[in-house]
Amino acid sequence: MFQEVPNDAVRPDFTTEEHQPARQQLIDEGLTEDQAERTLASLWTLANNADKEHWAVKQQQLRAIRQQEEDEEQRLQLLCDEEEAARREDRKKNKNKYTPLKRGKVPNSPSSEPSIRKIVRWALLWAKGLFRIPSCDDSYQWIDSSQELAGPSFKHKAGSPGSEIREPPSIVMCGASLG
Repeated sequence: MFQEVPNDAVRPDFTTEEHQPARQQLIDEGLTEDQAERTLASLWTLANNADKEHWAVKQQQLRAIRQQEEDEEQRLQLLCDEEEAARREDRKKNKNKYTPLKRGKVPNSPSSEPSIRKIVRWALLWAKGLFRIPSCDDSYQWIDSSQELAGPSFKHKAGSPGSEIREPPSIVMCGASLG
């Protein structure tokens, strides 16, 4: 709409040859030469004032949009800074969580230490009274603790009277004594 700022516009000289056709139209309507020039100047001033108002409104809208963009940018920057501070605090509190893992060689043989899962499974089987005992042919035999096995019994001091707890049995397998 505006190619240049209407506040900087200079009213043209309506007495020049360039504006003769516009003046002639007004003269043909019954105005004098002087009245035609003043009428053209007044019309130009009214149009320029309207352009100035539109320009001011448009500039105010642009300023408001810029301000909103700056506010949003500041809000996002503040949010980003808060997240970064929270990450740094979390790293400080939980150093082990962020410690890089060392990549080493994978062992060729399974670990000799039992895993937690195996320990829990063995504890549950022990509580149920089941024991897994190796046999001579590299397999395992499951034995129920209710079976009578070799091994002395003794009274449990903290238990109720008459309760017996057996020691783990001494088992002789393949010529070797386990127990």
